[in-house]
Amino acid sequence: MQEKTADYRQYSISGSPDRLGQALASRHGGVERPRRHELTAEQIAFSHACAKEARLIYPPLVEELEAWADASSVPLDEAYFYLSVGMTETSRQGRSRAPSTLVAAQENRQCSTVGLMTGQGPVVGRNFDLFYRVRIRHQITTEPETGFAHVGMYDGLVSGRTDGLNEKGLFVSLHTVRSKPPERRKPGLFCVHIARIVLETCSTAEEAAARIALMPHLASYNYFLADSDGMLVVEAHPDRVRMRAADGGVLACANHYIHPDTVALMRAVPPKSHARQEFLTEGARRILETLESPGGGDATTSQDPKRPGKDSLPEASTASAVSGVASLMRDHTVPVCGHADGMATLWSSVAVPRLGWIAFSRGAPCRNNYIETRISKGCEAATG
Repeated sequence: MQEKTADYRQYSISGSPDRLGQALASRHGGVERPRRHELTAEQIAFSHACAKEARLIYPPLVEELEAWADASSVPLDEAYFYLSVGMTETSRQGRSRAPSTLVAAQENRQCSTVGLMTGQGPVVGRNFDLFYRVRIRHQITTEPETGFAHVGMYDGLVSGRTDGLNEKGLFVSLHTVRSKPPERRKPGLFCVHIARIVLETCSTAEEAAARIALMPHLASYNYFLADSDGMLVVEAHPDRVRMRAADGGVLACANHYIHPDTVALMRAVPPKSHARQEFLTEGARRILETLESPGGGDATTSQDPKRPGKDSLPEASTASAVSGVASLMRDHTVPVCGHADGMATLWSSVAVPRLGWIAFSRGAPCRNNYIETRISKGCEAATG
């Protein structure tokens, strides 16, 4: 029922930051934002400091947000909330939650990404999981005046993207981590804006990882990156950033740190985070073994005639890998595909970065088909 009533949409926007902001305003007015009287003076001041920092790092991001605010008649004190999400120098977390959602936030953190190397480069699967109260679930194809065209998902945090693929074949997804807060939080960038910046400015996973490492981070997140030839995970905390690479052609990411230098920064590990990562890692290895066996085999037991990539991908083995990864994202045993508030799968994607190919499900992939998309400069994403 929540999928039927949520705001799932697919559209394209293009042009200057002003035009992008105006186009977004016509589709999302930000009615769910906190109003000025709900924000403290400290929150407002910190959000302005974050806007100043973001303008230094990537001016188009702030220009787009300000154009959205102007077109939506939203005061900047309220619009800049989207950059700071209510954080301050001393806050442990962002905007306060109701008790019921706070419990869910503490117990259930679930986002998953897995990738495996094939003859066509990485094949990646990703589930985005959050609260049912997040109603904005837009798939946006963006062609900026300057920067790379990209297709990605938008959850209502203006100018941000939670995951996506750009015209150069760079894929990015993000995963929250429950870490110890920094002693004093500095103005910086939130996760969705970091993802948007690398989609718009970076060509490869290594370039994106290097750029993420240099950014000031407001909060703790893992970033999964994949391009035509490889995969990386960036484990980012406001005090420290580390990277880890694929092992044996497989890389999985959930909601905890793994690098020895970042593990000590964690406050808690969501109960199923390790289990999801292990399940996806082993599942990806089984898919690779099947693909590498004589004859290539079929990497999935699914009999679904509409499985993603079956008719659109040039290599049968790549289509098989895509189908196998999609099957992993539908899992209910760990689960990877979630249906409890706070860990509800709001959308899913599978991608082949080298081919500029990505498919999204509008809702949980266990009950919704993946809709295929290709991203290229100068044209809208084609769907099928």
